[in-house]
Amino acid sequence: MSDLKHLRDNIRKLRNCLRDDFDINTIELALESINLNKKVKNFTDAEKLICKIDLIKLFDINATTQERFICKFFKNELVFKERLSVKDLPNLSPKDAYDALETLGEQKVSEISKNHIILSHFAKDTSYHISYIVPKDYEAYILHNSNGYRYYLNTTKNDRTKLVKNTKGSEKPSFTLINLIQIFYKLSFFEAINYICEKVGITIICKENEVKKIVKNNLLLTSGEFPEVYKLLDKHYYILELFYNRSIDLCFNDVRHENNLVFYYPVRKIKTDIFYLHHNATAHKRISLSYISSIVRVFNLLGLISIIDVEVLSEDFKYNKIDSSHFDINAYYIPTLNRKILARAEKIAQKINDNNLNIAKLNREKYQKALSKKYTNKLFKNSIIREDNKNSYEEKITEELIKRYEEYSGENIS
Repeated sequence: MSDLKHLRDNIRKLRNCLRDDFDINTIELALESINLNKKVKNFTDAEKLICKIDLIKLFDINATTQERFICKFFKNELVFKERLSVKDLPNLSPKDAYDALETLGEQKVSEISKNHIILSHFAKDTSYHISYIVPKDYEAYILHNSNGYRYYLNTTKNDRTKLVKNTKGSEKPSFTLINLIQIFYKLSFFEAINYICEKVGITIICKENEVKKIVKNNLLLTSGEFPEVYKLLDKHYYILELFYNRSIDLCFNDVRHENNLVFYYPVRKIKTDIFYLHHNATAHKRISLSYISSIVRVFNLLGLISIIDVEVLSEDFKYNKIDSSHFDINAYYIPTLNRKILARAEKIAQKINDNNLNIAKLNREKYQKALSKKYTNKLFKNSIIREDNKNSYEEKITEELIKRYEEYSGENIS
């Protein structure tokens, strides 16, 4: 298992292990007391700057680096096991020994339960097994190197929460400030970066610029100057807003195409986001992946979003590990809209509206009649499905593809 998967697993486990006496408000106050007032180019630079924050001072820890202290964030429990055997009762017949063993086991359980929580107890063959937990504080320590500060937990083999090491060269699980904020507030990695930046005064320039662009785009689209476009979008506008939010949340790589920030947005992830947006399982089930694919292609035709061929992207951003029998996970960018672009979109939208074409279920023949060959080819060329897999769209999304995307992005879309 990769370090990233180990880290994600540890984060998930520790979210359920916060101490009852841990006041999460102290974390927010501690972060707000730091006023860095700095601007960074992208999320990577923000991450580096955040990791330089002194965790000892931030958390008011009475210890130096490498010195052990009691962790005030997470509770720990040790699991102990006891085994009683008929061999411990040598002076009894086998039948009497079995009966006495069960009685002895129940007495032992009653005794242990006065001070500890019993996990399980049962008789099996010639033995009686008892498992119970004992509360114990985690020991922690902080290390510092050129990459910044990390918070380590001193784990043992008896810990009920089975944490594992998640960094090379260490035998203990460790966490950056970003990881700790992920645990405390149940945030994703980039949500945690955003939260910390907001509290400590870090401005991410690429995000700031992306927000300004999207605000401008929204103002133009809702200005009333382009009624045919707005009519066409109508009930599908929320999907465009999901793309806008995605571009802001995932502009961390600062990878650009035609000077626009690039991001991935798998169709299955769009469907999941629709579910969380509507909080409606029925609506989520009713919305198919092919419906989403169609709407996205129309957005691309109108120039509201741009689908990018991943082959033109830099090697470090390509998600090119999918063989030709699988789906593309498309890369996108949000173009800067202007009146010239929207005037062209208005003409296309009017033809679609006048011919009552369904943008949620594309029909090539009908679109060919309403639009020019140029526009029709663009609409169907940029299918999110490879042409030879069109008939088995949902079935072809394999576990391997999902696994690879999750490993790349650190995001759970399963």
